[in-house]
Amino acid sequence: MEEIVFQAGGRRLYGAIFPPGEAGGSRRPGILFAHGLGSDQQGYRIRAQVAASELDVACLTFDFSGHGQHGLPGDLEVLTPEDHVADLGAAYDELAGLSFVEPAEIGVCAASYGAYIATLEGY
Repeated sequence: MEEIVFQAGGRRLYGAIFPPGEAGGSRRPGILFAHGLGSDQQGYRIRAQVAASELDVACLTFDFSGHGQHGLPGDLEVLTPEDHVADLGAAYDELAGLSFVEPAEIGVCAASYGAYIATLEGY
């Protein structure tokens, strides 16, 4: 696992790549994990680790703005679904930009609010 930080709408997002970056080799499909409202990426990290090793895919877990250990009290009162759509798009771009990921072969694994946001984004 490799911890990463990336931007969406001027907000810092925190995530993890499974497996960590690899030099050389062929590109592989990717899976982007999107958690539910009030949750965080921790629930998906074990799934991402298993998928990466058993399916030979690259996975990205991340926390939507206002979630996880970096979310602040009151964040969810001001953030909108549009903010979270931007978060998901930035996470997708982050995964697609990895040298060992085939950008045309990225799927989304999401639950609850994360699935709702994924449908808004058109994934």
